[in-house]
Amino acid sequence: MTENKFISQVSVSLDQNVYNAFRNLQYKYWYAMSEFVDNAIQSYIDNKASLDSLYEIESSTFSIRIDIEPNYIRIFDNAGGISYENFIKAFKPGKLPENREGLNEFGMGMKVAAVWFCDLYQVRSVALGEGVERIVEFDRIKVTEQGLEDLTVQNKTVSKDLHYTEIVLSNLNPDNAPIHHKQIEKLEKHLSDIYRNYLRQGVVEIILNGD
Repeated sequence: MTENKFISQVSVSLDQNVYNAFRNLQYKYWYAMSEFVDNAIQSYIDNKASLDSLYEIESSTFSIRIDIEPNYIRIFDNAGGISYENFIKAFKPGKLPENREGLNEFGMGMKVAAVWFCDLYQVRSVALGEGVERIVEFDRIKVTEQGLEDLTVQNKTVSKDLHYTEIVLSNLNPDNAPIHHKQIEKLEKHLSDIYRNYLRQGVVEIILNGD
């Protein structure tokens, strides 16, 4: 039953000093953004046959949309979503993904990249065939100051035909987030290079600020 796929809480248990240290990692913003793109592409690969059939019905293709504004960054993909099993452990750093042969091998990507970019992020996802939209919000300041170990998950029953993940990064770290025109141009160049094979093969369309 759909109700069995509801998740009440997810663990974010980690020493608060480690979350704060994520902000000071020597990182490049195009590599940080690639963590989200990697997850989306891996979700597509894991569900390719089912998704390709749905795309034909929907008259669509696999795409990743990245919208960058001065106050937030939104990453949206129409791949297979985050499954029940993966959602439970998706927010605890160091929890390895089930499939370690793919792009998100080490299970650190989304969590570290999100905290590096911002103080507040929200994940909204519907996994293919599950019929449940799950939303969780991570507030770094609240988690660290209050020593929170778990976050509440909002669950809503939706159509089993839906499949997507939306990540919204807000309260951006101005030292790390690529919010200026030249940074966005550089991000476009690096993403085009990093994912050139997937782009050339027509596996994915990456849309950055409408381009």
